[in-house]
Amino acid sequence: MLKLALIGCGKMGSALATGILSQQAESQVFGFDALPQACQALARSLPEHLQARFVPCDDAIHAVEQSQACLLAVKPRQLHDAIPQDPRAQARLFISIAAGIPLHRLREMAPNARWLRAMPNTPALLGEGISVLHVPKEHCPEDLAMARLILGPVGELIEIEDESLMHVVTALSGSGPAFAAVVVEALADGAVNEGLPRQLAYHLARATLRGSMALLEDQHPAQLKDAVASPGGTTMAGLCAAEAAGLRFALIDAIRQATARSRELAKEGGGTGQAPNRQEVGGTGQAPNRQEVGELAERPIDKKSQPGGGDSLRSKPEGCVPGMARNK
Repeated sequence: MLKLALIGCGKMGSALATGILSQQAESQVFGFDALPQACQALARSLPEHLQARFVPCDDAIHAVEQSQACLLAVKPRQLHDAIPQDPRAQARLFISIAAGIPLHRLREMAPNARWLRAMPNTPALLGEGISVLHVPKEHCPEDLAMARLILGPVGELIEIEDESLMHVVTALSGSGPAFAAVVVEALADGAVNEGLPRQLAYHLARATLRGSMALLEDQHPAQLKDAVASPGGTTMAGLCAAEAAGLRFALIDAIRQATARSRELAKEGGGTGQAPNRQEVGGTGQAPNRQEVGELAERPIDKKSQPGGGDSLRSKPEGCVPGMARNK
């Protein structure tokens, strides 16, 4: 039976706890939050049949000592203060989902713990999340199995060896649900502006994206776009307007800025340092112009120039798990 300590009962922690308890029939979660009302709110939000397996705790050490592993679901600046400083409590697997904080810094904060880091996302609440787990070359197989047991049931799990990729992972899949929500909201607002009732507009926007995502499972986005857009038709008129307004550029820059912020958080160091300015982290600190982004999008990708020579998701050390594994 899985016994997991959860430190941090905010939105992401609550989503993971709900997903784990729903998908793992005999699991128990021992929860702690610096704000007791957050832990109580999580307990109340759980379906009645899950509530008995969630145990609110008065302090982090009590939660951790009853568990096989600890999931740290706190903001990066709260991380240092959230880690139990009792060496006996640290003597187990800790999984951090804090954006930007690298493995070497986690080990400095709790040298007696065995560390892994991951980036899940909020659809884990429904078992439809996607989590990316950084698997260092030197890792304990039992700890990796435990991490899979925790993260696998709440959606798809991808494992990578190149930790530097976690910044853009955070931007794309970690922050991505918010970007997707804005797209749905904007589509619905456009329809309401043209006279469609709001609830119907939201329903059509959600259903359209849901069906489109299913189609994109086995075809390139450009293929789907071209299949819908007939010459001189309504779709082309809308696409031209979206391009003129900079939709593609805005989404590219959203990922760029979110990635830069993750790198800033790495420099801040989990709550013990000062935030650097954006120029130090992201070069000029200015968004590229549309021409620069267009040139970047059209530039062919040289896999040999990518981290790990284009094989960073597939390479593996002797005796290690594959560089990328998918669990559903």
